[in-house]
Amino acid sequence: MEMERLYPGLAILPIVRVDRKTLEFKQLLGTGFFYGDGKRLLSVAHVLKVQPEQDEILAVFHAPLGGASAGALPIENVQASSDYDLAVAEVPQATGFQILNIATQDPEGIPILLTYDYSTGLRGGWRPDGSQGRRLIPYVWRGTWLATYMAHEPGMPRPTKIIDVPFPVMQGASGAPVVEEGTRNVVGVLFGNVARQLVPPPQLAEIGQPWYLPVGQAIHCSHVRDFLLKL
Repeated sequence: MEMERLYPGLAILPIVRVDRKTLEFKQLLGTGFFYGDGKRLLSVAHVLKVQPEQDEILAVFHAPLGGASAGALPIENVQASSDYDLAVAEVPQATGFQILNIATQDPEGIPILLTYDYSTGLRGGWRPDGSQGRRLIPYVWRGTWLATYMAHEPGMPRPTKIIDVPFPVMQGASGAPVVEEGTRNVVGVLFGNVARQLVPPPQLAEIGQPWYLPVGQAIHCSHVRDFLLKL
């Protein structure tokens, strides 16, 4: 299979609340990715349907390559699924971003999956000209496809096909795509976690403190395709 180079900062962006007039960053809400004509953004509904305050808007936060200043691109025309925790929106000012594809079938075998999220938050730094800038740094998560199953998740009226992945969905990571390694194919969209209880070490078992392992959950790409076909 030919490797398709993926540049996270050009395809997968943080969704934030910003000041309506100044576009100043206020809060990280989640993550989204570009598809289709490159001006369409896909994420989860519980991120894109957040109602900003009167003096705020939702935007994607972008720090261009080459040390240029970070900026916010306003989000418009949000459309949410009535069945699943999915939503799309328009970013009219988006130009030059990399487009991801919604997978048409599951990968063969036991695929390696990647995702990128901005849950580390906003960081400051110095640019070569001596000025100070801010950007959201993406983290890379990588692991195998653990399981696929149907479940009736809170907030989703219909039973949902879910992929479990071996990394947690951190705060601000909801809406990030799960991509098959070596491609730009999105096989799922992260939305939450399921907790699996662990057996504590013998010396701590008597304390009675439960131990849990968070396992990330993604909405299967078949639901994404169905949602997009209804738009």
